[in-house]
Amino acid sequence: MNTLSSWIVGILMVVMGLLGLLFTSRADDSGAAIMGIIMFGFAVFFVFRLIVNGGRED
Repeated sequence: MNTLSSWIVGILMVVMGLLGLLFTSRADDSGAAIMGIIMFGFAVFFVFRLIVNGGRED
């Protein structure tokens, strides 16, 4: 992945993580809350992997 696409994907993942936290905070049932936590966890993991790889090809 080149540098520009890494930045774009990283920004989209941060937005997805924030949406996951929003879903969790506004959840009426436990299923929606768990889905928001899963979205947030996936986004954090994905951004950490982008940082570790530094935009290099795998």
